[in-house]
Amino acid sequence: MPRREEPIRDPAEQYALEIHRPINHLAIILPLLAFFHVASMVAGIRTALLVPHYLTFVLALLGATGAYLTAALVVAVLGAQHVVRKDPWRVSLTAVAGQAGEGVVWTLPLLLAAWLTTGLGRPVPPDDRFQGVLESIGAGVYEEFLFRLVLISVVNIVLIDLVGLRKVPAAIIAVVVSAVLFAACHFSPEELLGREMMNWTIFSFFLLAGAWWAVLYAWRGFAVVVVSHVCWDLFVAFM
Repeated sequence: MPRREEPIRDPAEQYALEIHRPINHLAIILPLLAFFHVASMVAGIRTALLVPHYLTFVLALLGATGAYLTAALVVAVLGAQHVVRKDPWRVSLTAVAGQAGEGVVWTLPLLLAAWLTTGLGRPVPPDDRFQGVLESIGAGVYEEFLFRLVLISVVNIVLIDLVGLRKVPAAIIAVVVSAVLFAACHFSPEELLGREMMNWTIFSFFLLAGAWWAVLYAWRGFAVVVVSHVCWDLFVAFM
């Protein structure tokens, strides 16, 4: 009896499948993490100073209390996802290149959001441009890990598996929760509680950015949203 041939998958369909595979996310995330931690060590800069303060606190709650445990936690989560999905141990260079390119392209809507909210006012470049690069990478990887990969997954588990909500309304709620918390974490408790003046214009931009990255995460995957976040932070620092 002749052997049954595997159906040939359409290239676009194959690409859409590959960009959601954790192993292809790792192919982008690992070099970013390696550069971030090795470069900060060589430069003598504590990694805790290169990421938002609330990230250090939350990652510590997750058990990542050391400089390199944070990176290990990200890799471990992606690795566990790969094992659970039983994907092949093969990196798609096409998917990796595509994710990097998409991350750059999908940063452009944030320019429009910034123009609509803050008028694209010119930020003050950092005194140390190399440190600015490290800060962009650290915030891009770890904020997306926390607010998208972890938070959205947890919200979906609670709403779908425990509450019994359908996938679409659960996804919408997850996007909103992720965006609101992402925006709120960029302000002090005094501002959020009304004890100090809140800049609602800046808050609205962070809300739009958080919602966009949440949608992008669900649509195009973790690596794309990380690249987009890093590109945006680099733009803010060096426009």
